[in-house]
Amino acid sequence: MLSAKTFFQLTSVIFCVVGLLHIIRIFTGYVLIYDTWSVPAWLSFVAGLFLWYLSYVAYQFSKKRK
Repeated sequence: MLSAKTFFQLTSVIFCVVGLLHIIRIFTGYVLIYDTWSVPAWLSFVAGLFLWYLSYVAYQFSKKRK
């Protein structure tokens, strides 16, 4: 069983890595297609920033836990 601190630290790292992958997608020009829909780059930019924000919040929660 994970402690709350470990859970939030792990969540923070996962959100940070996935957010970084979204930003890298923009700079490499990788085309992301979901079914028949081509996901626009601006959506990956917004998702990357949002995931970095969630990573920061999860990290702040981990610092408050034992």
